[in-house]
Amino acid sequence: MSLRLDWLHQNSGDFTAELSQINGPVALCQRASYPLRMQAAEAKGRSDLALFSHGQFNEANALTLLESGYTLVAETVENDTFFLNDTAPLMALGGKVIQNYETATPHILRSDVLRFFRQEGIAPFLPEETPTLENSLLIRLPGIKARQLVNAMKIEGVMISNGEGCSLDLGQPSFVLQRYGFSEDEAREAISLSWAPAQKEAGFYEALEKLLFRYRQIIRLNG
Repeated sequence: MSLRLDWLHQNSGDFTAELSQINGPVALCQRASYPLRMQAAEAKGRSDLALFSHGQFNEANALTLLESGYTLVAETVENDTFFLNDTAPLMALGGKVIQNYETATPHILRSDVLRFFRQEGIAPFLPEETPTLENSLLIRLPGIKARQLVNAMKIEGVMISNGEGCSLDLGQPSFVLQRYGFSEDEAREAISLSWAPAQKEAGFYEALEKLLFRYRQIIRLNG
């Protein structure tokens, strides 16, 4: 049995009722969940102008979209996310927040997982003070191509993604991170981890040990 380290992306939502109350096209935060992106595209159309860049609200883009007749939409807690964007500026401009789901307090905390990687010399991808979900962590593994590690971990029975869950099982640099303003090389070094609130330690840290082993193995082989 494989262990998925991108649990949040398995959640889905039905946003038909919320979207039906909006007249005209909607503009989504790039980190909106896959179900919301798909339903918005089918029902309302959407824009590729980013509402946030490097986690910061892009007011110029927001104003451009508003002037073009778009309604700005974000989720309070976004599926498979490492950016908990401050929605206050968006709301101040007349944006709407779509409720999704509430996450339970996880058994394994982000701070504990981050400590595990820091002890091994691995740093987080984002500044440590960046607000994120407690059961998610984005780490940076320099010196390799993501697809090498994604494929190596599949052999170990551990499923990871390169930067965001829409890329699960793929080694392509995350398009979401690139739209947030990170370079292709930066996005290529990102590995996203998230876990179910009910996830127990048994098997979890073993999977992280396998990830570190495979990463170091690839570094040696690339030598």
